[in-house]
Amino acid sequence: MVSVRPLCRTDLDAAAGLWSSAFGLELADDEARAGTIARLAFSLDTDPRGSFLAERAGVPIGISQALRRGGLWVLSSLAVAEHARGEGLGRVLLEHALAYGNGLEKRLVVSSDDPRAMMLYASVGLDVRMTLHAEGRARG
Repeated sequence: MVSVRPLCRTDLDAAAGLWSSAFGLELADDEARAGTIARLAFSLDTDPRGSFLAERAGVPIGISQALRRGGLWVLSSLAVAEHARGEGLGRVLLEHALAYGNGLEKRLVVSSDDPRAMMLYASVGLDVRMTLHAEGRARG
């Protein structure tokens, strides 16, 4: 049985591990863990009603965070533990995050390149648009 509840500050350490693992990142040291916690804490602190944690038997298996800025809704985080993928949990967490943006016309998601994530976003009516990835120093 999976439950979804509001994310709390006491969840941030576990949520950071979940988030980094979902994206194949390692929290190799205290600085890396602190940075990830700070990123998740920012969304929680500025938009506490947009942050959600999914659990199974008390173990975190998913997180979503959304922000509201003026008339803009932004999906800040959506991550599901690898062992819990394919169960519809991403959709459930996304629906919680979308509900936080009810009434806002503009929406923004900066997605990973995972085709499953892009298909999920498209399935709820979001337009999937290609963006530019560039490296190096801009001139002029």
